[in-house]
Amino acid sequence: MPYLPARAKEAVGEWLLVRDPGGGTTSLLLPINKAGRIDDRWLSLQAVLGILQRVGESAVVDEFALHDMLRTFITSLPDVGAELHVVSQLAGHVSMETTKLYDRRGEQAKMRAVERLGLG
Repeated sequence: MPYLPARAKEAVGEWLLVRDPGGGTTSLLLPINKAGRIDDRWLSLQAVLGILQRVGESAVVDEFALHDMLRTFITSLPDVGAELHVVSQLAGHVSMETTKLYDRRGEQAKMRAVERLGLG
């Protein structure tokens, strides 16, 4: 868990203790059966996406796909000061050019960057 904010690391650590007090399970996300017990099997990527989509529907969020989450991640990090090469590494991209394709900041981000120079 090296690349999580402190509070997220704490929450994941707490979940890991609930999920598997003995520490033998390797999966982070496990399904919970109808009886409320944790099943010791992988939760598929499609299952995770389905859960996120249901949560999104209840929160009245437009439809989204996995790449939308990656785009949000990549677009948000530079706005909080992350350098593009670091964002590229966090996204798992070999090339920064790939990362740039996901960056959806627009003209406003360019204006904010220029304003930070404090030349005017």
